[in-house]
Amino acid sequence: MTPRLPRLKISAPTITFFLLLVLTDRSALSLLSVAAALCHEAGHLLVMLLCGCEVREVEITMFGAEIRSLPAKTGWLGEIAILAAGGLANLICVPIALLFDGKHAAFFAVCSAMLAVLNLLPVRTLDGGCILSLLLARLTPTHAETILTVVSSVTLGLLWLAAGYLLLMSGGNLSLYLFCVYMFVTLYMRPSER
Repeated sequence: MTPRLPRLKISAPTITFFLLLVLTDRSALSLLSVAAALCHEAGHLLVMLLCGCEVREVEITMFGAEIRSLPAKTGWLGEIAILAAGGLANLICVPIALLFDGKHAAFFAVCSAMLAVLNLLPVRTLDGGCILSLLLARLTPTHAETILTVVSSVTLGLLWLAAGYLLLMSGGNLSLYLFCVYMFVTLYMRPSER
């Protein structure tokens, strides 16, 4: 049986956002950050396919991608491998990018490294938080939710402090601050799916 190609879904606002990005950024640096995000999602997708997951849909959003698949019997180690694959793909991209000379290669390497680090933070909705959740569920199932909530909140608090420091020291760089706002809304303002 031939594997079915996943359905690709991109909303009109996302297409508009990327078109504005391309039209307003003459340096092409924003496209390199998008390329780093695509490498991240490709890492997840590759390991999902290697684990035998049947991928049904890939939805591209302004903040990354959501990959939907049929439940597969990968076990908890397979789930951890799938979650870690995005960050690992970005970390593999760093030395490859540094083989090339120039500001674009260096920028892509920095974007890839930052994407790996941020996604592997132990915050509930990020890959690192999902990995921590799987590990805690195996080690201490009765306290897993409480520990995950505390660790996520402390990590996000430290990230807020780092964002404030970056904002003050850079004279106006809002990138980490906006990421923190997004994470806060995702964690505490949206209705829980748990």
